Amino acid sequence: MGKVHRHLTEKDLQGKSKPRDIFDSLVIAAQVARKIYIAEELQEEKQQRCSNTTIKFNIRDKRCSGEKSILLEGENCQDTTYICNEGFMKRSRMDVGSSSSQNSSVKVNNAKKKRKTNMINGPVQQTLKPEFLNRIQNMGGTDIKLVIEKDLFDSDIAQRENRFSIPLNQVREDAQDFLTEDEKNTLEKRTERNRVFTLEVPLIEPNLQMTVIKLRKWKMKKVYLYLLSGKWYQIARRNVLEEGNTMQVWSFRVQEQLHLALVNLSKDY
Repeated sequence: MGKVHRHLTEKDLQGKSKPRDIFDSLVIAAQVARKIYIAEELQEEKQQRCSNTTIKFNIRDKRCSGEKSILLEGENCQDTTYICNEGFMKRSRMDVGSSSSQNSSVKVNNAKKKRKTNMINGPVQQTLKPEFLNRIQNMGGTDIKLVIEKDLFDSDIAQRENRFSIPLNQVREDAQDFLTEDEKNTLEKRTERNRVFTLEVPLIEPNLQMTVIKLRKWKMKKVYLYLLSGKWYQIARRNVLEEGNTMQVWSFRVQEQLHLALVNLSKDY
């Protein structure tokens, strides 16, 4: 008999932004259901293996909390802690599933360094999709560069945030100069009301539609970010972007003016 998963309740949806229409309701429900499903699967796997494996997590990074973490519990486990979905999902079957890994410590910091290196240098799909390349060439675009490849987080598609983040420390090494010095200086400026300056940049959306996006620089704790904002939420909805989609941002120049292309590797349009 197959496993039966429970239905969503009002409690599951507490704290979520109020949906504007039926589409928003379906998106929010799908995201919540996915998180519950992952949590249930991890819980079942943990309970099955806990009796034979003592799991000890060495977690010192406090940045992962709230909805981005899963509470792992088990009657026979000595430790209960929070661990980031991103790191655990890739390592759980390898690290937790081995019966010889008694009192093993998950080296989260090393894993993060490894993921960061992969984001900056590869492996990534460095060949631009043909339909985007043709569109750029028809526009007379030159100096095409892959700026970043990343998976979408919940915050990247949330209406309340309305921005797509590009951490400066995850920009590809061969694209560090995708902005000119004048453009970088503009993003460092502030208005009289201490608001950041923005650049209005033409953008090719995943569906190949052209629009204009705002590019700004922002400091979050100790990390600097480039943010695509302005009409970002409309772009995310129009292209049905979802948490977990693998996205690429490419830069190119048309008569020296900065342009960007947003590519969704997880979907075809």
